Amino acid sequence: MFGYAPKILRIDVGEQRFRWEHVDESLYRLYMGGSCLAAHVLLTELPPGIDPFSPKNLLVFSAGVVTGAPVSGSSILSVVSKSPLTGGIHEAPTPGHMGENMKKAGYDVIILHGRSPKPVYLLVEEKGVQFFDALDLWGMSTAEAFDAIKMKVGSDVSVCTIGIAGEKLVRYSSIVHDYMFNTSRGGLGAVMGSKLVKGMAVRGETGPVFYDSYRLDMYAKRFREHFLENPVSRGHYEGGGHAGFIERMSSEGILSAKNARYTGFQGAHSVDGGLWRRNTDMKTCPVPTASEGARECIKKSFPVWSSAMAPPSWKRSVRSRSVLKSKIQSSLSKPVTSLRVMALTERPQGSWSLLRTSARKRGFFEEMS
Repeated sequence: MFGYAPKILRIDVGEQRFRWEHVDESLYRLYMGGSCLAAHVLLTELPPGIDPFSPKNLLVFSAGVVTGAPVSGSSILSVVSKSPLTGGIHEAPTPGHMGENMKKAGYDVIILHGRSPKPVYLLVEEKGVQFFDALDLWGMSTAEAFDAIKMKVGSDVSVCTIGIAGEKLVRYSSIVHDYMFNTSRGGLGAVMGSKLVKGMAVRGETGPVFYDSYRLDMYAKRFREHFLENPVSRGHYEGGGHAGFIERMSSEGILSAKNARYTGFQGAHSVDGGLWRRNTDMKTCPVPTASEGARECIKKSFPVWSSAMAPPSWKRSVRSRSVLKSKIQSSLSKPVTSLRVMALTERPQGSWSLLRTSARKRGFFEEMS
């Protein structure tokens, strides 16, 4: 089959065993891959009413159809499981190199099940899986564990890890891939922690074969070349992607920092997307991301922010919201309804895009600074 391994790797972390399953082409034609194939696995194999922290719960890493090809946006890996936060199936689209390395190792899907008797980390290769003791890594942050695992198994791997929150089964904890790409929300880090798996390293070599590689490369190259010619794409990504707003948002007091305890932090310039853009290392993505140089800057400044593009943390007091409302009203060229003002001050998920598009042109940011 073109574009697929086609193979599923099942890992029983409790018994420290693994097995391969070859997948029939008809299943791929029906579910394609990624989140669809992962959902099929969960819906057909999970017992009804299962506890998300049960050893029988499955943690599924599922690569997409063109993952491993030089196509922008194809690096997304679907990580899917029963969520301890919602009790339903949760899918976390995760960028980075893990999906590509899975395909290069010969796997479209990796499924973890069982519970290890002690903390372990895994090394997945084309020839199989190795299990290593992770007692010395338990209690480390995701970044520390990432560095330690790469030092032990080699630098030519993609690594996902959990931190202390995942170890303690915090129901909204994440899995972090390659130091910075998050399997966010839903608590899948806690699912991994419940299995006592601190991390997983994947080493790939060959990769899938595509039907018409020449034409695929041609279209992918044309998309990358013209992506930033689009004014919407250029305005959003040219300055460093989502992270290109970090320094300005911090200086204006609207950045969620240190787990939303602050609205900015010193040294924000050292992790701003402009710096990341100069150190980009993503081969297929026209959107800037961080490389080793930028990661070193992150380590040195060590801010703890909820995400690179967290929604603004508006001041909580009624007085502060009133001040902000008056500033917004005076900055916009025409009055806005109280509903829109509420959206700007009390609904942070939608507020940033609305504020950026409606108020930037009218001097709102300059007034706030």
